[in-house]
Amino acid sequence: MSQTRKKYRPLVMSSDVRLDAKPLIEFLTKAEQLQYLDKHTVARWWQDGLSVYTADKWCLRFGLHPAEIFGHKFYEGCFESEASNG
Repeated sequence: MSQTRKKYRPLVMSSDVRLDAKPLIEFLTKAEQLQYLDKHTVARWWQDGLSVYTADKWCLRFGLHPAEIFGHKFYEGCFESEASNG
């Protein structure tokens, strides 16, 4: 498993595809879960957006699939990221 993570780590770090953070922040606000996030993290999301990998990580932490929050834009971001890395 460690070797697999090392293999894909460069893809995660080099993703320049960004998603608008607004849908995730709005969902977490309505679900009263935003309080569990660091304020600096949320501010960075507002400013820079989220990579598809970060969006996936945080959605999964809250028991969601990223497509539930970002819709088709999540999949578009995945394919764009794959094309730019591949």
